[in-house]
Amino acid sequence: MDNKIILFFCKGNIHRSVIAEICLRQELEKIGLSARYEIISRGIQGCCGTVKPKYANMTHCETEWSLTKPVLEKLGVDFSEIAKRIARPVSEDDIRRANIVFAMELAILGKNGKHFPLSLFSQFPD
Repeated sequence: MDNKIILFFCKGNIHRSVIAEICLRQELEKIGLSARYEIISRGIQGCCGTVKPKYANMTHCETEWSLTKPVLEKLGVDFSEIAKRIARPVSEDDIRRANIVFAMELAILGKNGKHFPLSLFSQFPD
């Protein structure tokens, strides 16, 4: 049986989608289902000629990291992977391979008629 691929994406892949990926992976490990799923996260920035995010990961965003780290610690989330991560742009292959795609906000999905350059439907209309 092939693993199911779950893709989370946000604007830059430095905060929301990364946390969602790590949290879901940890929860699947806790209940013994991690071998069935591949959990990935990506960002819309940096794909299709758009500008890459300013920071490689959220540890470089001092304010956000100072607010996020204590919450992750309190929730028991293993955030050690975050500092090693580098923002990854979404690719057409990521989308085609994914069994389910979670947009971390409606605007970056672009399905609500707001097709601006940083939306999934603008970058990958097919």
